[in-house]
Amino acid sequence: MRQTDYLLPIGFYDLIGEEAKNNEKIIQIIKDSFEKENFNIIKTPLLEFDDKIDDDSFKTMDILSKKFLKIRNDITPQIIRLVETKFVNENSELKLSYIGDVLKFENKDLFYERQLTQAGIEIISPTSKDVNFYIIDIILKILEKLKLENNLISFSVPGILSRLITKLEISNPENLIKSIKSKDILNIKKYGEKFSDILLQITLENFDKNLINEKILEPEKKNIKKILEIKERIEKKYQNTKIDIDLFDDNLSFQENFGFMMFVDNFKYPVSRGGEYKIGQKEAAGGTIYVNHLTKIKNLKPIIKTWIIQLDE
Repeated sequence: MRQTDYLLPIGFYDLIGEEAKNNEKIIQIIKDSFEKENFNIIKTPLLEFDDKIDDDSFKTMDILSKKFLKIRNDITPQIIRLVETKFVNENSELKLSYIGDVLKFENKDLFYERQLTQAGIEIISPTSKDVNFYIIDIILKILEKLKLENNLISFSVPGILSRLITKLEISNPENLIKSIKSKDILNIKKYGEKFSDILLQITLENFDKNLINEKILEPEKKNIKKILEIKERIEKKYQNTKIDIDLFDDNLSFQENFGFMMFVDNFKYPVSRGGEYKIGQKEAAGGTIYVNHLTKIKNLKPIIKTWIIQLDE
């Protein structure tokens, strides 16, 4: 057999040696942390029926039913399906956790991994007002156990941009939204009209808490106050963690009103993301950890340390 017969598709990989050990250690720490907080672990299938043809997932055909199947590319939508079916009559708080692999049809990250391990927690019908801080706190504790510091959390209010702009008396709201998303200064000035200065400040700078009383933000004051309160609590408890507030960031898929992304050191991609969302009439909040990114960081650290020592010599 030729050596090329053993090649894996782009984005798929083998883990061996220290890399495999690090991966297992990370997963075990995450599992133990979830269990300590009394989350109930669930296991969902890799394959589900799906008739969408435009999402980022691998497709195949079920020879028994003749229906299309998708290989999961995210576990949280499966949690939503479970809540809407098997837990549909459950009105009390549900604390669910999961760890499993997902497959991406395409991945634009630098490492182009298409087989990813997700670990996460979801709280359905939360009884505590502190649920968002609670979830972030659990994830930060996991990073501490992994000896990963110099963290950055970026907060946003998913959906705020379109809600705010459509209420403004301006002539071209669609172009303004596009300009803000691309941080196009010239066009924000052009399409923002009399609101351009405040919109530029919110778009380009870390959110200043003094802006909360601006009239333009009045409809979102409750959501913004929530972020500022969580920010204050995190800064008190985790002094090495930096906080960035980018209200208009739209890099979250189905979250509403509160979202976060978490970064470690100078690693470009988030190690976690999450926030609030709804399942029908039920409130929910959760956070997903990207085990691949944590493994990559843990494996890169010794290399970087050696490189720095060599430079000092």
